[in-house]
Amino acid sequence: MLLAGTAGASPPVSLGSYQHTAFQKQDGAPGDLASIAQTADGFLWMTGTKGVTRFDGVTFQPFRPAPGEAFRAAQLNSVFPAEGGGLWIANSDSGPTLLKDGHLSHFDEPKGVVASINSFLADPEGGVWAISPKGLIRFRAGAWEMVEPNTAERSTSRAVFDRAGALWLVGGGKVSVRPRGAPAFLDVSGGPDKPRYIFIGESGRLYITTRLAMTMYRVEGTRLIETAAPLPVPVSALREDGEGAVWITSTTRAVAYLSPEALRRAEATHAEPVPEFMDRADGLTGSYAWPMIRDREGNLWVGTQNGLDRFRRSAFTTVKLPDGIHEVSASVDAEGTVWVGSETHPLLQLVPPASWRETEIPRLTMATFFDARRGTVWAAAVDTLWSISQGMPTRVAGVRDDAVHAANNCVASDSKGRVYVCTNRSEHNLLMWDGVGWNDASPVNLRPKVLAVDDDDNLWVGAAGEPRLTRIAQGVATTFGKPQGLQEGVIRAMFAEPGSLWIGGDDGIQHFDGKRFTSIGALDDEAFDTTTGLVKDAEGNLWIQTLDGVREVAADDLARALVAPATFVPYRSFDATDGLPGAPDPDRTLPTLRRSNDGLLWAQTASGLAWLDPKRIPENHVVPVAYVEDVTSGATIYPLEQGRVTLPAAMRSFRVAYTSPMLSRPERAHFRYRLVGYNDAWQDAGTRREAVFTNVPPGDYRFEVTAINENGVASAATAIARIVRRPAYYETWWFRALGVLPLVLILWLAYELRTRALTRGLRIRAEEREAVARDIHDTLLQRFQGLMLTLQAWAIDESIPRDRRADMREMSEQTRDALLEGRERILLLRRTEDHGLALYDQIAAEGRRLQATHGMIFSLEVNGTPRALAKACQSELRDIAFEALRNAFSHSHGETVALVLSYAEDALWLVITDDGTGFDESLMAKARESGHFGLVGLRERVSRLAGTLNVESSPGEGTEIHIKLPGHTAYAGYRHPWWSIRR
Repeated sequence: MLLAGTAGASPPVSLGSYQHTAFQKQDGAPGDLASIAQTADGFLWMTGTKGVTRFDGVTFQPFRPAPGEAFRAAQLNSVFPAEGGGLWIANSDSGPTLLKDGHLSHFDEPKGVVASINSFLADPEGGVWAISPKGLIRFRAGAWEMVEPNTAERSTSRAVFDRAGALWLVGGGKVSVRPRGAPAFLDVSGGPDKPRYIFIGESGRLYITTRLAMTMYRVEGTRLIETAAPLPVPVSALREDGEGAVWITSTTRAVAYLSPEALRRAEATHAEPVPEFMDRADGLTGSYAWPMIRDREGNLWVGTQNGLDRFRRSAFTTVKLPDGIHEVSASVDAEGTVWVGSETHPLLQLVPPASWRETEIPRLTMATFFDARRGTVWAAAVDTLWSISQGMPTRVAGVRDDAVHAANNCVASDSKGRVYVCTNRSEHNLLMWDGVGWNDASPVNLRPKVLAVDDDDNLWVGAAGEPRLTRIAQGVATTFGKPQGLQEGVIRAMFAEPGSLWIGGDDGIQHFDGKRFTSIGALDDEAFDTTTGLVKDAEGNLWIQTLDGVREVAADDLARALVAPATFVPYRSFDATDGLPGAPDPDRTLPTLRRSNDGLLWAQTASGLAWLDPKRIPENHVVPVAYVEDVTSGATIYPLEQGRVTLPAAMRSFRVAYTSPMLSRPERAHFRYRLVGYNDAWQDAGTRREAVFTNVPPGDYRFEVTAINENGVASAATAIARIVRRPAYYETWWFRALGVLPLVLILWLAYELRTRALTRGLRIRAEEREAVARDIHDTLLQRFQGLMLTLQAWAIDESIPRDRRADMREMSEQTRDALLEGRERILLLRRTEDHGLALYDQIAAEGRRLQATHGMIFSLEVNGTPRALAKACQSELRDIAFEALRNAFSHSHGETVALVLSYAEDALWLVITDDGTGFDESLMAKARESGHFGLVGLRERVSRLAGTLNVESSPGEGTEIHIKLPGHTAYAGYRHPWWSIRR
């Protein structure tokens, strides 16, 4: 069977180009919707079974009148945006009601209005008009006035303004028009018999309906020219969208869609336009559709007896395929015809806008490929290879007899016309058709999953096992694997471009430049995992299909990642909400993402097919506006009054509700807020529309919130609410003062008692020191004095041998030194004041003594201004210095010893150095354990003063000892420097 191809530059926009979302009663939507309107603040309002309901894209909120106010009827007829903000509401029994700033204002006959309103309309300047049973009226200067009363010759049932400001009326079985500035209405010829409704689109078309049909007209003066045959559908409402398509609601056909292409074809031949329909069986909330509007973001909203439906232009257009189709493989030929193979249906030829034809190519044709160089679509069926050229399928050859009779995985061809087919054989499973017969394409046994042919006719084979990547050039196979940097996991997608190859699979994507593999990663580690499709658009952006959807990586970000492989690339994500029909099969019909000659990208899934135009991705540039709704604490709601709310004293925790009417993608919108005065930092709330604050102290706060839509467009202004939390009595200053005063008195009393105790302790300690000094002076020193005199006498007694007298003379001098040291200790015990010089004098005296004893050179240096030492550390510090000097003189075996005493602002430093033999620091632990070098006692003394001791030494390099005592320990009357105090 031969089928003529249907040529077309690109597939037309269709009903599948719109993402449908249903809001039913269980979602909060009202039932039996009669009217929908969008007010100036962006919110949707609708009338249903009872009252009016507001919708922000997420939450349906019934309006509750303020105390003392009420609607005139429970069931309302229509709603309409008011000029300057607010909402007009009509019912069948009384005049209209204006809802503005949360309050209702009723307009009755005494103000010039008849008993009821049938419908509203707006002029090009935004002025509000209405149709009443007595004629056409207008709201101006705070009141309604009659403009065109009904007469026996002319009555008004529907009216509309065109873009030029002309007013068109339908009523009394005819159509009339009053051009802008004209004094009277003129009869219009060429219209249908018994017109019912009239609509005008942005295209300039005039749509007039009767009870059973809709007709399109072109206006020439006061004459209507029919442009297409009538569409036999009863119309409730009609709207044109931003792409020129026509949407119709109907009580019998629910929703009808006329694509721009369908309108052009109908008007070109004056034929009946071919619509697409959607009803309850297709997911619409109901089969009886009536009200419809197009919001300022471009969405179409339809009301039915069971809820509300939204149609949003999506990035992908879903292609209408037979129900139950499975394992889709699609290719687009040079004429734009789409050929779809599957597991369940014969190969399909798509026919715009939403139909298909079955071809003679049987089912289980799950491998198709378009060879752009030869203009041929190749389709590998179970046992036959087919070609499609100029819309005609042709049987090429049966697959080799020894091939397994199962669906083939993949197919590709090169510029020489050689066709490669992946079969399910365990061996020799990659076949090549050269126009004459079948041959093995590879000398290596492979398990091919996907094929790609580069510009040099090299065949690249991605496989499920080793080798996972193979290049076949002129019959020679080169394999690549982990040693060359190839990622692990099954390769499921490849895209060849001049000089390089893109690879995708279980572990993400890689780029191969012929020498190295470079992995491309994202902050989300799993963003590119299980890649099943790879392709670049005309701008060089990389498109990646995974099990979670399709990702786009911009060309600039891609280039940076290739130069710096550790760079994470940002990406834009598309999923089911963007029109993708499910997920791809990671094992068959690979690759799942392809680019046609017209630049469109085709994404195939296990159960569907969709296309995307990279140059025309819908974006929402409407600036969102955030609103603060109310403040809630516990079960009590505190409404804002002029942007301010005052909370009672007991309300320490509260919730702030905010929102923004973002109607296209509210699930991808996000908010930022802060409570100035409590926490000035901005908090990212994500999609959450409530901020919770706990343990908030009393005060005057400013709550601020901004909204960001799905395309990153942020609010131009911040929504602000003033929140005042009154203090409880126990949070007032006077109560706190009363509570603090007893505490202050207690602390003062404790301080006084502590001071007295310390003074008494110091006095007792001083008296004890005086007693000790007296005891040493009266006993020990006196005995040392006697001993010294005895030794001096023996030293000059000639009856004693000369060598003994020399020993006695030396012992006499040592006794004299001990006597002097004891007297210095007594002075320290009795000392009451120290200006920082005593330590220097004591170290100098000891150094001179050690220098004379050991024959080594000693030097003493002072840095900084000497300061008085704390009494508690005077003697301890002197002992530390003496002990360090004695160690240096006794154990260094050097020639010089130096001591540097540094008075820093926050610490006192002692550095003792010698040029002796030094020692190995690795032996320090053993030295500490054995007590060598006198370090054990020295460390204990330093530790008692909260100081630190560090020793630096190397064999033959001498030794340095650094001792640091903190200022608060070393100095008398020490105060922390101002820069060290935390604020």
